[in-house]
Amino acid sequence: MQSGCSDSQGMGVGGLSHLGFLQGFGLSQLQSHQQTIERSLERLSTGKRINRASDDPSGLIATDSLKVQRYTLEKRLEGFERETGWLGAREGAVSVIDDMLTELQGFVVQASNDAGMTDAERDGIVEEVKSILLGIDHIANSSSFGGERLLSGFNTNELGIQPVGSEQHKDGTTTETPQRSLADLARLIVDDPELAQKIAKEAKSAVTGQRAAIGNRMKSIESQKKALAVEFEELSGAISMIEDADIAKETAELIRSQILEQATMAAIQIGREQAAHVLDLLTPASKLI
Repeated sequence: MQSGCSDSQGMGVGGLSHLGFLQGFGLSQLQSHQQTIERSLERLSTGKRINRASDDPSGLIATDSLKVQRYTLEKRLEGFERETGWLGAREGAVSVIDDMLTELQGFVVQASNDAGMTDAERDGIVEEVKSILLGIDHIANSSSFGGERLLSGFNTNELGIQPVGSEQHKDGTTTETPQRSLADLARLIVDDPELAQKIAKEAKSAVTGQRAAIGNRMKSIESQKKALAVEFEELSGAISMIEDADIAKETAELIRSQILEQATMAAIQIGREQAAHVLDLLTPASKLI
């Protein structure tokens, strides 16, 4: 009788040991599933696969390097945007002066053809020329962008400059001719129409050349911006491939882990109930010893 009880007790203890092992394994699995759920929830909420260094150390290093490159490109693009704005403002101001010089050339040519022109008409042309010259100086001195002057070197004292020269007279004497510029045009259209036309033409050519140079620079910037934009998108795509979470994959992993969590919890509960049942069986048998 005692032997039968001893055998039952041994089998019960062995059963409890086995159930205890299963309970420990189940709790370990439950913890693993819960960690997977937490990780998936975090990735779905942030949209990132790498939220801390431990998620993917090598991936973190790679994305940091790519982000530095992308930041450099971003700053270059910002610099181009600022320069484009500055060049646009400069081109706008230069174009106004260019138009004024076109009008000025017309008056100079008109003044040089003085056949049949009255003094009043000539005086009227001189006043028109003076008015245009004042307008050019006003635009050159007042045009600015972000506090920086746009048209340095575009005032009438610096446009159409003719260098110091010499004039040979009939009596054999030589007179030095002082430097002339657009600022002298109102007087020269009366005193020296030929020099006036030369100065007006030189000024017009210089300003038109500046407009062309601005246009070429803006065209070059646009080409570079397009190339940088493509490179920027490629870097962003590479960063996204490494860093961003696969939403479909993480959603599937979350659902799978939640199901496994529920199943493991159910198994642990069943194990506990079985352990309690074994203990109930052992309790009467132990009283017979």
